[in-house]
Order: sequence, then structure tokens, then C-alpha cells
Amino acid sequence: MFLVIYLVIAVGSVVPSTGQYLNVWQYSVCAYQFGGRCSRSCNYGEHALHPYYCFYGLAHCCVPPPINPVTTPVPTVNTGSVSQRQGKCGAASITQTRIFNGYTGRPCEWPWMVSLRHSTRGLFCSGVLVNKDTVLTAAQCLINAPIQDIKVHLGDYNTNKFDYPEVAYRVQRIDIMDGYKFEVKGKNLAAIKLSTPVEFDRCKTPACLPDPSIPISPGGRCYIAGFGQTEYGGSSTLQAADVTVLDRNICQNLIQVSTGEQLPDDVLCSNTAVDLTDGCQGDDGGMLVCPDSQNRWSLAGIIGYYSCNRLPTLYTNITNYTEWILARL
Repeated sequence: MFLVIYLVIAVGSVVPSTGQYLNVWQYSVCAYQFGGRCSRSCNYGEHALHPYYCFYGLAHCCVPPPINPVTTPVPTVNTGSVSQRQGKCGAASITQTRIFNGYTGRPCEWPWMVSLRHSTRGLFCSGVLVNKDTVLTAAQCLINAPIQDIKVHLGDYNTNKFDYPEVAYRVQRIDIMDGYKFEVKGKNLAAIKLSTPVEFDRCKTPACLPDPSIPISPGGRCYIAGFGQTEYGGSSTLQAADVTVLDRNICQNLIQVSTGEQLPDDVLCSNTAVDLTDGCQGDDGGMLVCPDSQNRWSLAGIIGYYSCNRLPTLYTNITNYTEWILARL
């Protein structure tokens, strides 16, 4: 699903004094926001922040004392924040930065990703776990879908076999977003209620819901993932890639020129032309996650429309529907 560009930079093992990171890493978020350095390994006493802050995962962000480490908290119920719900959310292990022109992730790398399987047709869409018994996906995946024929697979990695941490769940209920119309862009969201709750482990945890008061800025780096095709055809493993959020006006112009369509108000775009990455068949319902202020992965969007690397990828903007989602958790 994506293009891989490797960047190799030599990093010294000596830790300069605070504020004196006079090397290439001084331009990283790690250096100018957290006062740290980027390295493959941290020295004794240093705290390793998420590698996202070091050019999207090429190294750990090593922060010296007395700065406190950024940790992934365990949210509680009814705290007033939509990103804090029952169970641990938003923790993932990112070690590479590379579904069209992407990279093959490691098992359990994105523990909220699910594959949707039909009893006779096999894998047909992707989805995202957001609670102990709730999965979000694209509405287009589930129009007229018979509940009894669908299973939701968590802990899935290789779709050609049943992986060690993989568990298949039956579907209790499907909710399609009110006003959704097939082949009409917008309101492309559905919630699946599982028949039994998920027992969380490192391979099965939910993504956080976003805070609607904090908009996603154009140019921000996020990740997409799905079980769809790659540039080489079909793929049996989960694919992922880092993408750039595209300015809405630019996205509208590109869509208008290419298709003559208007961009719905509830859609986010990623910059396919710059990223050289895009969703493809089977990625419908997959994730667009971005880091939040607490260094957790927040579900910004659900993959809805793609061109397999020709036009911007379009996502249902989750911040538009947090109340609708919360009512179904």
C-alpha cells in the first residue's frame, strides 16, 4: 500500500548539556519541544519518549532528567474527555516509518486494528477497536450485511492463517450512521457491537477517541493501516504507512478538478502526492491515527475513499461523530 524511503544518520552516544543539541537532531520535535536527543538507545537515567518525535520513528527520543517521561496512562470511565474511556487506549509499538507504497507491520504493532471476514467471501474490510466491545468501520462495508455471516478478527496479522493472539468475535449489532447513502460521500461510518467483550492484552487494545476541541492541523504526520492491497497486488499481512494531513481547501480543489465532486464537511484528507501512499481495496474502515497531547494514538479518521495512489485519500472525520460513537460504547 506505500513507498519506503530509508534515512540513515549517524548519531553520537555522547549526551550534550541541556539545550546544546548541536547536530542534525536539533531539528526534531524531540530536541526543540522536549529538549532531548534522538538515538537508537538511551543512556542510563534518560527517559525514552515515543519515537514519533524523532523523524517519525527512526530512533528513540532520549530525554535527560529531571524531565519526566511521557507515559501512556490508563484512562478511567466518565472523566469528561472523549479520549478517556474504559480500558487502556492508544498504546502501540512503532519501530518503522514506512497500504499502497507502505510497509508490512509487525504482529501486534497496531493492536486496535481488526479484519472483517465474511463466512464465504473471506476478508472484505478493515476496522478499528475503540472500546471493549465496539469496532468502528466504514458504513459502505456493512450495508445490507447479514450479521450472522460476519466475524471480527482481533490480533490478526497474517490473514492466510490464524495467528497465535488472534480471536474471532461474532457480531451482536450493526449501527449505520444516519443519512449515509451508498456511493455518496459523507457520513461513511458504522459501529459494530461485539457479542462478547474483548479481553485486552498487548495485541488487543482500543485506539483513543479524539478530543473534538483540538483540530488536526494540515501538515501533521499520522499513520494509516489496513488489510487491503499493496502496489504489488494482494497482501496477506497488515499494511501501514505514515501520511501527511492535507489542507482541506487544497484537497477540495484536487477532488473538484478530478471528479467534479464537492468535499463533504465530515471528511479529512491525506496528501497522496507527497506521501506516495494511499488506501486500496480492502482498506475500507481502516485507521487514520495521530498522536495526541498525552503521547497516545488517537483515532482521527476511518478510511472511506481512495484511488490506489492517484487522488488524496479521504477519511471520515471522527471528531464530527464523537457523541454518536460514545452513545454506542
